[in-house]
This record gives sequence, structure tokens and C-alpha cells, in this order.
Amino acid sequence: MAIFHRSSLTWKLTRIVVCVALLFGIILNFIQIVLDFRSEEEKSAKIVSQIIESSLPAATDIAYKLDRSGAQEFIHGLLIYDFISEATLYEDAGNILAKEKAPTTNPTATRWLTKLLFSEFEERERNLYRGEYPYSYGTLHLTINNDIVYGELYARSLNVFASGIARNLLLSFVLLIIFYFLLTRPLSRIASFFSETEPESTTGKRLSTPSGHEQDEIGKIINRANSYLESSEKYFRENAETNLQLERSYRHMRKILETAAEGFIRTDETVVIQDTNPSMENILGRPAREICGRSLFDFVKEEEQQILELQINKRREGIQSKYNLTFITNDDRREVPCSVSATPLIDEAGQYVGGFGFITDISEVIQAEQDKEKLEAELFQARKMESIGTLAGGIAHDFNNILASIIGYSELALDYAGDKESVKEDVGHALTSALRGKELVKQILAFSRQSKKRSTHLSLAKIIKDVLVILEPSLPADIAVLCEIDDDSRTVFADAAQLEQVVINLCTNSFHAMEKNGGRLTIHLSSEPHPQKDRNGAESEGVRNYAHLMIQDTGDGIEESILDRVFDPFFTTKEVGKGTGMGLSIVHGIIKECDGWIEIQSKPGMGTTTHVYIPETDNEGNTESITATSNHGTETILLVDDEPGIRNSTQRNLRKYGYTIISCETPFEAFEQFRNKHQDIDLVITDYSMLGLNGIDLSRKILQIRRDIPILLQTGYNASISGEALREAGIRG
Repeated sequence: MAIFHRSSLTWKLTRIVVCVALLFGIILNFIQIVLDFRSEEEKSAKIVSQIIESSLPAATDIAYKLDRSGAQEFIHGLLIYDFISEATLYEDAGNILAKEKAPTTNPTATRWLTKLLFSEFEERERNLYRGEYPYSYGTLHLTINNDIVYGELYARSLNVFASGIARNLLLSFVLLIIFYFLLTRPLSRIASFFSETEPESTTGKRLSTPSGHEQDEIGKIINRANSYLESSEKYFRENAETNLQLERSYRHMRKILETAAEGFIRTDETVVIQDTNPSMENILGRPAREICGRSLFDFVKEEEQQILELQINKRREGIQSKYNLTFITNDDRREVPCSVSATPLIDEAGQYVGGFGFITDISEVIQAEQDKEKLEAELFQARKMESIGTLAGGIAHDFNNILASIIGYSELALDYAGDKESVKEDVGHALTSALRGKELVKQILAFSRQSKKRSTHLSLAKIIKDVLVILEPSLPADIAVLCEIDDDSRTVFADAAQLEQVVINLCTNSFHAMEKNGGRLTIHLSSEPHPQKDRNGAESEGVRNYAHLMIQDTGDGIEESILDRVFDPFFTTKEVGKGTGMGLSIVHGIIKECDGWIEIQSKPGMGTTTHVYIPETDNEGNTESITATSNHGTETILLVDDEPGIRNSTQRNLRKYGYTIISCETPFEAFEQFRNKHQDIDLVITDYSMLGLNGIDLSRKILQIRRDIPILLQTGYNASISGEALREAGIRG
């Protein structure tokens, strides 16, 4: 009968229910027994305690009187309780007054359980006191047989377990019958129907719903089965149309590959190309018939075939990846850098059967990256120049203070030398050297953009001619100078001294390049239209005219490997003592400050051509006139400078011209002097950089006392001093 078949659903469900019921029954019975044990234990302990307590007065009286016959009778009376196996009464000296043991009984069937859960025998002992005196007249000792105490509990627990098991077995049988009629029989009929029905021959075949199962899960299964039968009929009808749609989809996918901008390649497990598309044909410069059937390695640059081998090994491991490869074209063997996105092809058994990839020509991307790297290199160069300029400016400031002291004392020494020509000559040499050092500091400050710049509209042609007047007499006879200026009226907005420095430095470099063998120096000035550029060399909208200064020599030229370093500070190819490496760095800084740019073209043995571009202006060149003033004064000057050498030399030079000098070393001392003598002081001369209080802050404090006092601020390091800050502080010079 199917109801008892071990593989039937009814049998499985019944077995599960029985196991669950037995498990829960055992757990609940165990909990009940534990509670019963605790209750029985408390009850037994209470009974024993009551017996002992009720016996204490009689036992105490017997022990007090040392009545042995009464003691024996008392002990015998305690043994009427079957759970007391032995009783003993001791006098106060520890001697036994009476002792009796209950007759030995046969061990019960539950004795092992008692030993497992408790001690088989439990000893109870009480001291005997009389009245309120703390003196023990004896001891009552009882031995309790726990096997007898808990015997009734064991029997009751056994009944609970037995009845629970019987109840669960009965329940299991009832459930077995119920599950059979509700589940197994309907499901067996459904299974028999499908086992006898072929998928292709379901037309007209349907399942009937058993009575009583219309709304339950069996009915739903039958309804879904009938729906499946209907779907099967529909599927076979639509199968032909589906195949047609698949064919249509394949053609669409093929069309996408044929028109894709990326190249496509499919290979087998041996890396032989099986399929491609027109974009890949364009990359390789070959038709598909010359590509398919050949190894992919045939079209990859030889130096990169190891990369391809590593990537194919990844495909064999089922790994997708993106990487770059260089392919070789057919016609001119041109190299085409490409980005490859490769995917492995895995069959139903999980085996590698080939791969496919999309290939993108990245030639333009690489060119863009190279252009970006070039711009980044130019930016790095600009930042490096700026950092070195800041460092050089700080050093030049400190050196300027030293030179100012030397120049001041040298001028004083010349004034006091009188007719001592040898002294004048020596001091003159020292002064000349100091002035040369001062000019070097000016160059460094010009490079770092920390020297005072006085820009105006000036004629670049006049600057060139004035410089040539100075330079030409010192040139060797074997160096010819050719000057070509197409328009003398062209003007630029710049500092005249800085432009003179540009022309001198560039011409001097050319002279040095032709020093050994002579040659020709060509200086050409013209106007050219160019797209506007900012100081960083970036082009902006619009076109403007630029003054184009070209200085060309026929000297030794410059190696290409060092051409990009000629503007680096302190870089020079000249011998030690003949060059500082600052010339072109200063030129580069000045031209950039004028919103222009400089280019150098050179080859070894073919000379060097330097192109300088500066924006033109419409204003004519300005000239300045200087009116001499009196060289003698009677005013009082407050002089403050924390450099002793500069302060002392300035003080002595001013006194030489008749001025009264109040000299102070610190700004705080100067402020106290001014506060006490402000009505007598006509001018304040202060250094800018001083410890504790700079020149501008000192000027503010002085002007709070007297608003009309003129203040002269002197410094060789004015990069951080703005005109607005000077005007706000009331400084006039």
C-alpha cells in the first residue's frame, strides 16, 4: 500500500511530525520531572526537618538525664519512618546512648538513578540544647535513605514518559492516515498523469481537480499544471516564429559589429582569428580575408607579443581585462597604438574555447597626453623659476644691506681722503667692486621680481641703439655688428633699465659664443601680429602687434640636450669665472613680466638665434628730466635702521651736507625720540624690515602724533609692500 511506502510524502511528513512531537514531548516531560524533583526534594527536606524538630525536646531530655533505656526506646520509635535507615543518640561527651539500624531491604530498581542524581544516603545531625543555655547535652544523628524518599517520584515520572510516548505514537498513526488522503493520493495521481504524458503530445489533455481540493494547494497545483499544458501547446506553435526572431536578432548584432567604430576580433583557443569587422580592417590596413585564419600574433608589434601572451593566459583562466597593444599596418608597417578590451569565451562545460575583444585606436589620446605632459613640464619650470627667484630675492636683500654699508663708508672715505691719491685709488677700487656687487644684486632682484620696477612707454629702437653705442667699442675687430630696425617710432611698455639689461645680456652671450673665431652679430627689430598670450604662455582671443627683437650670431651654438635648460638659474656652459648662469634667467623673467615671451633656436656649429616678443603700445616714448636741488640742508632728520653699518654711514653722509641726525637702532627707540622731539623733527627715514616693528607700522604710530611729518621708507626687498599699504600708512617715499 502506498501509504506505508518509505519514499511517499505521507511517510516523510508523518516521520517528521512524530520526531518533532517526541522531541517536544521529551523536553516538556523533562521540564515537568525537573520541577517535580525540586518540589519533592523540598517536601522531603521539610518532612525530615519536622520529624527532627519534633523529636528534639524528647532527645534533649533523655541526653540530659543520660537515660539509656529511654534513649533506646526513642531511637526505635524513629525507625517507624521507612526512609530513616539508621538513628544514633550521643551524650555530651560523645558516647553513644542508643543506636539502631533499620532492617536491610532489597535494592530497588531505581537505586542507580538515585546514585546518579543524589547521594544514596544523606546524613542529618543536630546538637541538643536545653533552655537558653548555650551548652550542648548531646547529638542526634540520622541517616536518610534517598532511594525510599524519591521512590514515589520515580514511579510517577515513568508513568509520564510512558503515557507521552503512547500518545505520540497514536498521533503519528492518525496523521499518517490524514496525510495520505489529503496529500499522497492526489499528488500520486498528478505524478502518474505527467509520467504517462509526453511533452509533445499534450493537446487536449487536462487534469481534473479532486473533490474537496478546489481551493487548497492541490487545486492550485492542478490549475498551474493545466496552464503549463496550455503553454506547452502554445510554445510548440510559436517555436518556429521564435527561431525566425533569433535569426533576425543575429543579423542585427552582426550589423552592429559591422558599423561599430571600434575594431572587433574573435579568436579560437589557439589564438587564430575567426571573425573581424571593417573597423579592424581599417586599423590593420587589410581586408577580412587576409586577417581571418591567421594568428593574432602576426599583427602585433614584436616587442609587445609577450604582453599579448600574458593576456591570453588570463583569458584561459576566465579573466576579462583591458590593456594596450601596438598593431602593425600592412601597407607601410606603421605602428598603431590601441586599447584592447578582451573577454574569454567559455562553453557549457566551463572550458575555454576562445575569446573576443574590442580594439580602439588611441593615437590621438596618446598625442593629447604628450601635449599635456609638455604643458605640465612648462608649468613645473615656471614654478621652479618662481621658487628660485624667491630664494634669490631673500639672499639679495641681506647682501644689499651689506653692500649699502660698504658703499656708504667708501664714499665717506673718499671725502675724507683729501689729497692722498693712493688712499683714493684703494678706496675707489673698493667702491667700484661694491657697486658691481650692487648691480649683481639688481640682476638677482630683477630675476626674482623684487626690485622696484618703473615701467613707461619707451622706444625699443632707442634702447637698442644706446646699448650698441656702449658695446661696440669693446668688441673685437673680427666681430661685425649688423643692426636692422624697420621703424624707430615703435614703443613698448616696460622698464628702460630692464630692457637695456635684456639687450646687453643677449648681445654679451653672442659675443662670448664668437670670441674664438669671430663672426657676425645681427640685430633685427620688426613688428609682427601674433595671437595674444598671457604671462604663462597661454593663448587668448584676439590678435595684437608684437615688437619682434631677433639677435643672431654665428658662434658655436648650443647642444640640443641642454637647450631646454638655458633659462635655469645658475646654469651656464662657460668656464668658471666667466659666467654666473643668471643672464638668461633674468632675461626670461623680464620678458615674461612684460607679457611677452622668448624663443631660442640653436644647433652646434651653426650659431644661435634668439627671438624676443614684447606687446607694442600706441604711446610715444617718454623722457624724464631731473632738476638738481641744493646740496646743503639745515633740517633735523630722525634716522632708524637696525643695521649698524647702514645707519652709521647714512648718518655721516647726511651730516656732511649739514643735516642734524637723530640716530636710533630700534623702532621703539625711534618712536620714543619722535614723541619727545616731534616738533623739532623735519623728516623720518626708516628701514622697512626691523625686529619687533616694521617700517610701515612705525610710520602709522608716528603719524598718530603728527600727521604732516614726511616719512621716507627705504628697503631693498619690497615684494610684499603694496602701494595701497604705503598710502594708507601715510608714507610719501
